[in-house]
Amino acid sequence: MKRKDLAIATALLSVLLSCAQDRHTGLSQKIDQYMERMVARGFSGALLVAKGSQLIVMKGYGMSDRARGIPVTPTTVFTVGSITKQFTATAVLKLQEMGRLNVRDSLGRFFPEVPPDKAGITLHHLLTHTAGFPGAIGDDFEAVSRDEFVALALRTPLLFAPGERYEYSNVGYSLLGAIIEQLTGASYEHFLHQYLFVPAEMTQTGYTLPTWAEGQLAHGYRGSLDWGTLRDRPWASDGPYWHLRANGGMLSTLGDLYKWHLALESGRILPDSLRRLLYQPFVREGPDADSFYGYGWSVSTTRRGTRLVSHNGGNGIFSADFMRFLDEGVVIICFGNTAGWPAWQVSETVARIIFGEEYELPPDKPEVIPLERLGNSPTGAHVVALVALLAQGDTAAVREALGLHFADSYRQEERRARLMAFVQRVGSRQGPLTLVKAEKTWPFTLEVTAKSQRTGEWWLLTIQFEKKPPYRIAGLRMTDVPPLELPQEELAPRAAP
Repeated sequence: MKRKDLAIATALLSVLLSCAQDRHTGLSQKIDQYMERMVARGFSGALLVAKGSQLIVMKGYGMSDRARGIPVTPTTVFTVGSITKQFTATAVLKLQEMGRLNVRDSLGRFFPEVPPDKAGITLHHLLTHTAGFPGAIGDDFEAVSRDEFVALALRTPLLFAPGERYEYSNVGYSLLGAIIEQLTGASYEHFLHQYLFVPAEMTQTGYTLPTWAEGQLAHGYRGSLDWGTLRDRPWASDGPYWHLRANGGMLSTLGDLYKWHLALESGRILPDSLRRLLYQPFVREGPDADSFYGYGWSVSTTRRGTRLVSHNGGNGIFSADFMRFLDEGVVIICFGNTAGWPAWQVSETVARIIFGEEYELPPDKPEVIPLERLGNSPTGAHVVALVALLAQGDTAAVREALGLHFADSYRQEERRARLMAFVQRVGSRQGPLTLVKAEKTWPFTLEVTAKSQRTGEWWLLTIQFEKKPPYRIAGLRMTDVPPLELPQEELAPRAAP
């Protein structure tokens, strides 16, 4: 897309959106007020909200490229992360519609010399994260070919017998991408382009095929550190290497993902009998989870008793969230390009605004809390205890502190294990932390800046608390202030909207 054409498209979107907003003025104003407050707190990204056939919000917030002064617009291109998985799942079902495969087929049909422990793995297992593969077997940007990746996956020990339980795995979806290429003789992206994106009229989605304008791709940021765009990372000539291909890395825009939603619902992509498999709640996402995984989508029930079909994705820098309230005709798509503010935190609040539920508006300015008074408040006492736990890195100490300082949700096996692993990892690497600043950024949220006494690195702890006494820790996120050393840790699960 040439810069002139991009400007015309942006202007046309603005006109169409202003007409739609006239019908939803109150909602769009509330959402925009919330988003502008989020920008003041450091968020940067893009948001689309639609209800029925009408757009309520379609707008960019913050900067896409700070150095060149390029703002985020509705046509800015972001990586959608693991939202890519729904394209892979749909491509597999398209091949089933064409009679080329069946989701009950085993790996042995596609790969010779499958080892005995993996002989029982089916495409259904890969699609639902129940094959037993670990989450990843290499770095996203490691130069590994398709055949090298397949060989590595087939010799990787399984975590459990196929079909035994759920374990989210990028490996399985990359194997599906390899199968798509092997069956069709086309590259993964070319198959998606021909059979999914063209029918959906999506011109801005892909790895390398779209012609994006100069400056159209968003840069990612950790604090003041410019991470660049996803295309600045090591890629093969036809897309990302295979630790990322088919499970993530897809680039797109707000408008194209909305077209994807419309195309799915219209039946242009798959017949209803196959489309329903995308949203079938096949397996619970963890022993205590309230959500289920279909084929490339997470499926849950809202507090209103309606269906939410969603998926998010991120790499610690970029984040994306795609929420489809199918029974209520509401779609929310949010992208982010700053490490400290994941898109799903924003979109969940936007959903509360849309459905008339209670939500918290960020304050104009955070309240600075003197460090000498931090431990005097109930929330501050939990923070002091948390910092002490991080300094120790002792999982036994975490067990003792669970009921006293952490909400009941941390008693869930999966979440407790993640917390313990996080404490141990941070403690062994960073050691004691020196508190530098504490700010109350929401009624029940504190942001604490700390510095490692061992490494000299600076960290930001974002801590959410219960809204009733004893105000224990309900969510925790830790992000670094450059230079970058450790990945972002996201320990707060999605609440049911």
